[in-house]
Amino acid sequence: MPILPRLLVLDAFLAPELVRPFHLVANAFAVLLTMSGLMLGLALMAQSFLIGLFVTLLTLCLGGALVLGIRLAAESAIAVARMHERFVGGGPNDPIPPP
Repeated sequence: MPILPRLLVLDAFLAPELVRPFHLVANAFAVLLTMSGLMLGLALMAQSFLIGLFVTLLTLCLGGALVLGIRLAAESAIAVARMHERFVGGGPNDPIPPP
């Protein structure tokens, strides 16, 4: 079933299907943010080489950390969704299994 009709059905569990698009959008935003920081660092190199170099290196480190954080958040969301399916069930109408 395509994702758009499933958005209108309240019984469907959508977390696994929505993690991938959010992951891609967040990574694209992280790349754009890193590229703008690199451009700022290169522009600052015209004023002061050391400050521009510091901003460029800091931007590269923060961009890598941001991509890693996005990946960890996506993996955590998928793990929680799988645990929910395993222990509670596939939908809100499924009974809770006994302990």
